[in-house]
Amino acid sequence: MGATSVYGRRDIALIRFVFFVQPLILGAWFPRLAEVQQAIGAGEAAFAIALTGMSIGIVGSLVFASRLVARYGLKCVFLASFCAFLSSMPLASLAPTIGWLFAALVLVGASLGAVELGMNVTADAIERRCGRLIMSSCHGFWSSGVLVGSLIGSSFAWIGASPAQSLFSLAIAVALPCLWATWSLPNVAEPDGDNSATPGRLRLTGSLLAICCFLFGMAMTEGAMADWSAIYLRDVFALGPGPSGFGYVLFALFMAMGRFLGDTMRSRLGAGRTARLCVSVAVGGGILLLIAPHAEIALIGFGLAGLGVSTGFPLAITAAAEQDGANPTSNVALVTQIGIAGFIVGPLLIGFIAEPFGIQLGLAAVLPLLGISLAFSGAVRQRSGL
Repeated sequence: MGATSVYGRRDIALIRFVFFVQPLILGAWFPRLAEVQQAIGAGEAAFAIALTGMSIGIVGSLVFASRLVARYGLKCVFLASFCAFLSSMPLASLAPTIGWLFAALVLVGASLGAVELGMNVTADAIERRCGRLIMSSCHGFWSSGVLVGSLIGSSFAWIGASPAQSLFSLAIAVALPCLWATWSLPNVAEPDGDNSATPGRLRLTGSLLAICCFLFGMAMTEGAMADWSAIYLRDVFALGPGPSGFGYVLFALFMAMGRFLGDTMRSRLGAGRTARLCVSVAVGGGILLLIAPHAEIALIGFGLAGLGVSTGFPLAITAAAEQDGANPTSNVALVTQIGIAGFIVGPLLIGFIAEPFGIQLGLAAVLPLLGISLAFSGAVRQRSGL
């Protein structure tokens, strides 16, 4: 399709389907991490370092992905990276040592970064040309895919299937639907595209930096909740292994709900007001976690935090892609890098604070980070005409 094509319901349904199916195998990986750690025989610290391989791969791939898109076109890069992701994710579960696991996850992250770039650039182009707000709901489908994948992974574990068996089975099951849907999507960025900015080249502006600052605080909070919620509930309220996982479950559920509601909020309130409202809700959740006298209050805090940070990434992606005179692919790649960096840095920061001061005060460190996001929430602007 050319640059002037108008996309319709079929294209919206296809990109939402891709957003849902792509993270299924990723979600199935998370419940099996304890078994992978046990099979390798690694301690917590070494295993944590190995797991950073995926994030390093994502950040590294985004440095080059926009240049590959400019040279070969988005659909070509999208399809190739999808194949690589579906192939490499199950192989990581077979890693015999920490070193091999780290290397395998770097490959997984490198392919995943390009897949995420393709999905977000395509969703932005479809949103812009179909005249409907869809970015936030697309990320809602992604969050739902992770949750469904987690249930699938847990079910495989319950019947006694190994991590490798479950991941290979799921990869085979989703391969054809994923690749068919990706192939059927419009090619929104041809080789040597017609963007006014030089293809593949980033124009770093003050407004783009402000968008990155907005997202960084939100992403750091999301990463902190993902890695430390169970430990917070265990250490502060002495919950067992099962109940201590409820914090992240509520966080993830409310994040998915917020993303499905995000497009409606953006259409009624505008992007700036939506950003300020959501960050304020996340701040309220963080305050509850700081002062919670009982586990039930803390669980409400986790839910509010998930609802609050839910729209951060969709709003940032949309705002970055619509920068005047800029290359959308390069801008989306940069914003995604910043988001992943925040997701990595957040848990590390919490850990450093929690070691001497305790996990409750450590997790409350998300409050100044959210203050940064609130200060830069005006950087996300409503697209004209939508």
